[in-house]
Amino acid sequence: MIEQINASEFEKLVIKYYKFLIDDFGFTLNKLGDWSFSLETLNARVSLLAERPAQLTVALEPIGEEAKKLLRRNIFPKAMDVIVIAMCLDSSLQYKIARLNNKSIASNISVEMNHRAELLKKYCKKMLSDDFSDWDEIGKCMSERAYEFLNI
Repeated sequence: MIEQINASEFEKLVIKYYKFLIDDFGFTLNKLGDWSFSLETLNARVSLLAERPAQLTVALEPIGEEAKKLLRRNIFPKAMDVIVIAMCLDSSLQYKIARLNNKSIASNISVEMNHRAELLKKYCKKMLSDDFSDWDEIGKCMSERAYEFLNI
């Protein structure tokens, strides 16, 4: 069954599941559009985008001084999906397991958003606290496992 929500309900879910970023890590919530938000500190950005009903993306990226530090080490500070980060930090995770619903977020948007928030909490604490020292290794892992990520 397809869950239908409107943009206002989506915003409430963003606040419900990602408020811990504000409370625990000092992020600021920015509404970019009806279906997109960012949460930012001086050195980290979490982006949420629903391309409904097909795709929910929750990505983390270094910004500010942390991005500059990475660039000085020739590491590109690009945004990476939290699912990819979790898989690179926990090799026991498989893409199909890390991603709850392979076809669409429409079946239960709330569950999908909660799952990604839990991945952020479990695997991204260092980065949410402005420590991107693992970013290069995560990028290398992502390149090595690209076929698995793309279901090829």
